[in-house]
Amino acid sequence: TDRPPSRRHSVGHSHVLPPQFRTDTLAFAVLHRLMQKAAARLRRLQLLTECVRIGGEWIPSGVWHAELRVPPTNDPFVLGDVVRRLWHQRPRDGVPFHLWIDCRQLSAAHLQPLLPLDPSQGRRDRVVAALDAINERHGPGTLYIATAHPARTAAPMRIPFSTIPDPRTEDDTPRSR
Repeated sequence: TDRPPSRRHSVGHSHVLPPQFRTDTLAFAVLHRLMQKAAARLRRLQLLTECVRIGGEWIPSGVWHAELRVPPTNDPFVLGDVVRRLWHQRPRDGVPFHLWIDCRQLSAAHLQPLLPLDPSQGRRDRVVAALDAINERHGPGTLYIATAHPARTAAPMRIPFSTIPDPRTEDDTPRSR
């Protein structure tokens, strides 16, 4: 076919919570884990996001979502702060059942000017680069932000309808070391 290559419009993850994760604390840990996986994929694809949307389904409350525009980023520490702020808007009645995160309004990382607006950004960039290097060498999920620790076994790699994941970078199932 003579179709132009498709352009990615979003990067995201979702997970139906098993019963033991259907508390606010553990659901937030799962959401943070989903964010870290999405941020790692953004970095691997050399993309930045300008809009983060989280949401889910609460029983019996129904579906909820919230979004926030951000300066272009793929930094998991920045995205973690965004997720935390959005999480405070969640329904307080009901039980979390299904969660998702969607990073939208994507742009190529190499097209963004580097503006040193935050003096700590250089240090964070080095920390994130080290995190990626360790995970590349020792397997995905070897090193992660501790907020997701209670959910480290939740939301394992699945094969989505739109793309086939690369197990070298996305299979973060626990391994014996």
